[in-house]
Amino acid sequence: MPSPTPMAILAGANDCIHDVNEAWIQAFGFERDAVLGKTGVELDAWSEQDRKGAAEALRAAGGELCDFEARLQKKAGVSLDFLAAIESSTMDDKPIHLSVLHDVTRRKQGEDALIRANDELEQRVAQRTRDLVLAKEAAEAADRAKS
Repeated sequence: MPSPTPMAILAGANDCIHDVNEAWIQAFGFERDAVLGKTGVELDAWSEQDRKGAAEALRAAGGELCDFEARLQKKAGVSLDFLAAIESSTMDDKPIHLSVLHDVTRRKQGEDALIRANDELEQRVAQRTRDLVLAKEAAEAADRAKS
């Protein structure tokens, strides 16, 4: 049974795409032949800065990286958020990286919506508190005026 998780084998100094699974093709919208031998930067899937950040994190982690957050772009230019796991290995005595991606776009959108809702609620509470303070002060002034 094919994996529902996007996976890629990256090879060479620039991490050119050596192979991808069907889930990767579905996630990014490319044809397999169009991506083989290309880098994520060449495909505009991610920026050179993000690629370098991933490479540095991979080196610092000793060749194995889990839960690396990456924002990648589909062929159509739509951004997706992923948690990436990258592991160094060898294939035919040559170094490779196996990249496994977990799409967390919906989760991130939900988190962003929750943050926005929380900010809006805090603003409403602050405004309501100001309104109540003014109403209390007005009531106290009216009470004093009656006395």
